[in-house]
Amino acid sequence: MQDDVLKIFSQISVYGLYCLYILTVIEAIFLIRKMPGSFDGKEAAVSLLSEFTPIALNYLALGLSFSLIKPIMVFAWENRINTIDVNTFSGVLAAYLFGEFIYYWQHRALHRIRWFWLDHAVHHSSNRLNLTAAWRMGLTSRVVGATIFFVPMIWLGFGLNAIVIVFGVFSLYQTLLHTEWFPKLGVLEGFLMTPSLHRVHHGSNPEYLDCNYGSTLCIYDRIFGTYVAERSDVAIRFGLVEPLKSNNPLIVYFHQWIYLARDLRSVKGLKSLVLIFLMPPEWLASQRPKKSESLLTEKSACPLSVPMSLDRRDRKSVV
Repeated sequence: MQDDVLKIFSQISVYGLYCLYILTVIEAIFLIRKMPGSFDGKEAAVSLLSEFTPIALNYLALGLSFSLIKPIMVFAWENRINTIDVNTFSGVLAAYLFGEFIYYWQHRALHRIRWFWLDHAVHHSSNRLNLTAAWRMGLTSRVVGATIFFVPMIWLGFGLNAIVIVFGVFSLYQTLLHTEWFPKLGVLEGFLMTPSLHRVHHGSNPEYLDCNYGSTLCIYDRIFGTYVAERSDVAIRFGLVEPLKSNNPLIVYFHQWIYLARDLRSVKGLKSLVLIFLMPPEWLASQRPKKSESLLTEKSACPLSVPMSLDRRDRKSVV
């Protein structure tokens, strides 16, 4: 029934992925030759590591993550309110629009709930924005379990295969948005998620924090007040507010977990223990006097030099 459409989108995802690999190489060559200083080979290597190197942690965590989430998905499917046929135009449109809605809230949660930010922060830790940065993903995504956001779509009647393919197409589109050199697109900026809007999303400037969460559209950002356009008078600063200068993969991929481990030492009471995982990344720092502390640098000998507490912008400039 749904096999034809799912097969088409599956093929689009596969071939699209191969094309993105080629485009990543082409852009890297272009930046090195035409825009000196805009490409860092070491930083790019760390970004590509998570894409091309199988990490045992991901596979070990897969069992734990799905052992917790799969029963919820099965329950949602068995008690679904409808069965939506994505082999029709209306079914495809519904999957796209509602998938975009779910993507928006999932992406917003990745930034504003610390448990999810532990993994997503890695994606925002690059100090340059190019296609290699798009591949920089955390290694603990299956631990934090953000796939829980798929459950409402399953309950409404979208099959898991359809959901995975829709989000796969979203990911392909999102990858293309990671660029510093592509110009603004005029009237399209009003409803499409463009390279310019996604640049803003990756900005660590106070003016650009926590915005533009959409995948292919920016309509939900407009509806829920998180739309921010790129300004000609405010140059975008990528990476951390206090930049993460280390290219040590262990530091890049696990710095937020180290911050959390240190913060847990100072947590008192069950309520604070729960809130430290569910509140925004800056919540704990807002509960106590600020301290002047430095972030990791290339000279850091080991992760033990990570500061115990950081304010919101120190933790968030990874976007």
